[in-house]
Amino acid sequence: MRSSKACITSSSSTFTLGSPTVHEFADFMRISSSNAAYKIGSLIRKGYVTKVQSTSDGREYHLQPTQKYLDYYNISSSYIHDVMDRIKRRFSDDDLTLLEDILGVMGEELMPEVALPAPAGAEG
Repeated sequence: MRSSKACITSSSSTFTLGSPTVHEFADFMRISSSNAAYKIGSLIRKGYVTKVQSTSDGREYHLQPTQKYLDYYNISSSYIHDVMDRIKRRFSDDDLTLLEDILGVMGEELMPEVALPAPAGAEG
């Protein structure tokens, strides 16, 4: 089970980064290139990502999530929405405001390696 969670985390990183190169994936995960190659090989064997050769530089490959990963992501996303509904019912408005503030700081200040999409309705 632990290896499945590690694969999903690695797959999530490729999804978060868009279509990263192997080098960008290694940098983001803060692992060596050889360790990244091993993890990517495992993700490919399990069907979570594919390597696509760059059109601008044939020596470079980009990682892309597969439909298998996207299906998993959609299930996870649906579950997160369910949990968020439970949080809204369980906690006070003040608690929810504090949680939103904490998550905002996390996304804007404490996770500079991750380019998060702008919230819905935000101008940019």
